[in-house]
Amino acid sequence: FRYQTEFGDVTDFIAPVAHEGRDAGLLREITVSSANDAGAVYFRAAKAAEISAGEDGWFLLPQGVRVKVTGGAAFIRDSGGQKELIVELKFKDGSAVVTQEFDW
Repeated sequence: FRYQTEFGDVTDFIAPVAHEGRDAGLLREITVSSANDAGAVYFRAAKAAEISAGEDGWFLLPQGVRVKVTGGAAFIRDSGGQKELIVELKFKDGSAVVTQEFDW
């Protein structure tokens, strides 16, 4: 997918990922490009009743779902009685890339 926002152009790519001996997962790569200084841009990588930090950079969601995010500093915050996994995008030369890997 490609779309435009107030802070830049966004490309959103999703692909299946095979895991040996387990169900498949998903890999999502989001690229944000901006000709101007975008300032602080945050990406909500997950929202659930509970989110906790796991091992090796994975975050644990309900029902056995895990998500790993690269491309920026990830943190969990409370929002409206739910938890959100937020990533601050790191721009370099006018673009930022964040990758999510989902596993279940």
